[in-house]
Amino acid sequence: AKIGKALPHSRLKAFVDHTYEEMVCQRVGQIMCGYEDANDCDCLRHDSVLKLAVGSKTSDKALSSQPTMTRMENGISKETLFVIAYLFLDHFIASYENAHRRFIIDADDTNANTYGAKELSLFNDYYGEYCFIPLLLMEGYTGKMILPILRPCRLNKSLNVHGILPRVIEYLHSVWPRTIFMLRGDCHFCSHDFMDWEH
Repeated sequence: AKIGKALPHSRLKAFVDHTYEEMVCQRVGQIMCGYEDANDCDCLRHDSVLKLAVGSKTSDKALSSQPTMTRMENGISKETLFVIAYLFLDHFIASYENAHRRFIIDADDTNANTYGAKELSLFNDYYGEYCFIPLLLMEGYTGKMILPILRPCRLNKSLNVHGILPRVIEYLHSVWPRTIFMLRGDCHFCSHDFMDWEH
């Protein structure tokens, strides 16, 4: 629901049937059930369990259709993605009652196979599939998610590391100034810019 509230509300209220909060809950619910494509909205918009998950009654109107969901997804700007990223960081921070003395930030990427003509999906020889390569930042002691970042399938995996990790660490340091953050990742995350920033 917080992600839905973070989206800019530029729609005309007279024509709005579904709030962004409902639409985000619907989309996340569908993905959790294994329905990743927005096309699945048309088949599942009358599903009673999904309606309950969104907070509607089973007798209420249908949930969002594929065109409505796609308009929401395509309307998200780079600035909004930064806001959503900070929501993930706030959620991670809120999961701790007290500041810890030390955290390990594990940076790891994985493949998310794609099917059909997905934008920015490329063939990766290592995985032998067309895929995206999401970057996952996890806390090393507990395994808690810090921040997931969907990235296109690129060969140079050090791209964006210098732009992402310093922001994450600086934000966490603003809340926990005495906490030591250790970074752990494979050698392909090496970046001269990032190493210079560390020192």
